[in-house]
Amino acid sequence: MKIDIHQLSTIGDIQDQFQKLFPYLKLDCYIHPHLRGQASPARDKLGKGLLFKDVAPLKGIRPFSFTAGATVADFEAEFFRNTGIAAQVARASAGIWIQTTGTDLLTLEEQNKKGYDDSRIVVPDQPQDFDLREQD
Repeated sequence: MKIDIHQLSTIGDIQDQFQKLFPYLKLDCYIHPHLRGQASPARDKLGKGLLFKDVAPLKGIRPFSFTAGATVADFEAEFFRNTGIAAQVARASAGIWIQTTGTDLLTLEEQNKKGYDDSRIVVPDQPQDFDLREQD
């Protein structure tokens, strides 16, 4: 798998490519890397419209290759080593995005499956009546 990075690629372009590969994951980019097991602060988040080349101290614009079997921790570390941009993977969970800080040792594929499973949880609008009656 790879993410193509070109001269005019924006942060949003990179995020879109990642999410096409993993629809229940989201790639957020930050100014500073986070410590393993910790969340990235919102104030460090890079906007989608920024050109990648303007914020990444790249050694040339080039594709970033990885596998679905890479752990989130390894993917984030390798992304930073290759681009100079800190990455934080977030997972879909019941309609919200959560940073994967506690599950960084799962693979991207496992995280995506977990996001799929967590997004399929159905919460009824009204309490269900199972016609249970108290026994005297």
